[in-house]
Amino acid sequence: MTKDRGEHTAVKLLIVINQFYKGGAETNLLNLLKALPETDDQVDLLVYDQMKLPNVISLLPQVPPHVTVCDAAGREDGNGFWHKALCRITRDATKKQLYRPACFEFVKDKHYDAAISYGEWISPEFVAEHVQADRKIVWIHSDIDKALFFNEEVMFRFDDKIDLYLFASGKSMETALARYPIMQGRATVVHNLCDDEGIRRAAMEKAPETEKMKRPLLLTVANFRAEKNHLRQVEAMALLKKRGLDFTWLNIGSDTDTALISQIDAAVKKRGLEGRFIRMPAQASPYRFMKNADAVCVLSDFESWSLVISEAKLVGTPVIATRTSGAIEQIEDGETGVLCDFTPEAIADGIERLLSPLRHLHVPVHDFAMMMTIALRFIPTLIEETDKIMSAQKARGADFDTGNLIQKARALIPLLVPLFISAFRRADELAVAMECRCYHGGEGRTRLRQLVMGRADIVALTGGLAIAVAVGILGRMGF
Repeated sequence: MTKDRGEHTAVKLLIVINQFYKGGAETNLLNLLKALPETDDQVDLLVYDQMKLPNVISLLPQVPPHVTVCDAAGREDGNGFWHKALCRITRDATKKQLYRPACFEFVKDKHYDAAISYGEWISPEFVAEHVQADRKIVWIHSDIDKALFFNEEVMFRFDDKIDLYLFASGKSMETALARYPIMQGRATVVHNLCDDEGIRRAAMEKAPETEKMKRPLLLTVANFRAEKNHLRQVEAMALLKKRGLDFTWLNIGSDTDTALISQIDAAVKKRGLEGRFIRMPAQASPYRFMKNADAVCVLSDFESWSLVISEAKLVGTPVIATRTSGAIEQIEDGETGVLCDFTPEAIADGIERLLSPLRHLHVPVHDFAMMMTIALRFIPTLIEETDKIMSAQKARGADFDTGNLIQKARALIPLLVPLFISAFRRADELAVAMECRCYHGGEGRTRLRQLVMGRADIVALTGGLAIAVAVGILGRMGF
């Protein structure tokens, strides 16, 4: 903050979050803390429920030194789990959150210019009730109108003490305000931050783990949670396998939800995708894998602003994403990535489109295919038209069979002129008919029916082959 006469006034900022493990929202916060200049400003970070969990990456060691950190649960060992369980039970029953004494000691006798309750998954109670600040802010990173974990009673219980709600994307804010108009007039958008130089530098590192993986290589960087819908991803991969597309899908993320992991592993085994659907623990720097992948897939049920999409675009890797509120803003379909609907069929179609080899050379595959289809369709029609015109010209005395090569070529002129006129007329009529049916080329086209071979098809195919073999044998026997 700067006064009119140019003097700098130290700003005091508090950010409150429950846990600080690697994830999209948490990485954005870390990038923000790193981006803040090292001045006489006071930046405090209160992490009130950090647990020691397996297969996760804590971001606390990466917090820059000019930020003062309070890890309220840092000295707890095994009993931390029971404290967390008690806090959740208490919150659900009373809509109030339990906090450790260290939290209150950290903010005692302090007055902040702004205090931020970071995340829609926690209660803003601590900032609203226990912090002295000129402005109190809630920073929302998900589509709260869709998120199953969002508890509106917990969030808006202290709404009268909140000055501002921050959203990560415009679409997310729009749908949230439509569902919860209580925030009207106090909401704005702040997109997630990327460490551009750090990501590009890390992407230059080698990824030897991928050398023996079957190409093409798809990559998903997402913690294994229900809203990331890895089970739908398995279904889409199974569809692509039936279409004859063989590839590897590498999934990087923390796997603390053991029940969900068991379901995913069972689905992979059932579809016969072992060795192709690969899980890898969360990585501090997944960017070398992004750079080495043929495509990055972001297939969440809902997501406000995906850092993974931004990071993939930074390293130059194509992206396919479901039509979440953030992805719609981040990707121009067909230009900066591929957007698809939320069904396994739509995801499979999008991946198939993205991995088309000629697409990377900017060859309009669909347009060529349509032209060839139309050309082949009209060959019989043009032959029939040629016969009619030739018969008419012969009736008028035309001779197409005698004379030398030049004379025969000249004799074809009365045949070719009306043939071309007829062909152009048919082409114009076809173009008008296609425009009336809103045909605009290959981009955005969908399939009316998704053809998948089922039991009835196999029975029909087997029966047909058996009949054909029987007819052949009887024919050889003289019947």
